Amino acid sequence: MAWSPSEDQVDEVTEAFEYITGTENATECPVDKLADLMYALGMNPDADQLATVTSTFSGGVKLDAFLAHLKSKRGDYMDNIEEVTEAFRVFDKDGAGIVSKKALKKTMTTVGEKLADEEVDEFFNGVASGREEGDRLEYEAFITEMSAV
Repeated sequence: MAWSPSEDQVDEVTEAFEYITGTENATECPVDKLADLMYALGMNPDADQLATVTSTFSGGVKLDAFLAHLKSKRGDYMDNIEEVTEAFRVFDKDGAGIVSKKALKKTMTTVGEKLADEEVDEFFNGVASGREEGDRLEYEAFITEMSAV
């Protein structure tokens, strides 16, 4: 299925170009920064995908061409929803589809690629759907919301 970006999503890609290049109103990104650009947009291309997309944009990555590329290929670079759901299930002790934000925060700040407390708080503050009272997060609604971004 083709990705049809909203205005906010186009703005997000534009902001990523600006962030990666360090240039306001950037419309082109050096190809050696392509991986950083994709990671900044929440994509997780494997080595083969990265080699292929890098060769596609060998002369530099133009914003319009990158958006056009994403319309057909964005889903290929995103994490598999089933894998993400399975990762959340590790924290779902009773199988109710709800996880403790406190337990997630502890893991996110102490295991693997550690995030700062502020980054995790920002992550949870960005959750519009999938919210439960207090410490609880309905993860399937959260994953659905995040995969639509």
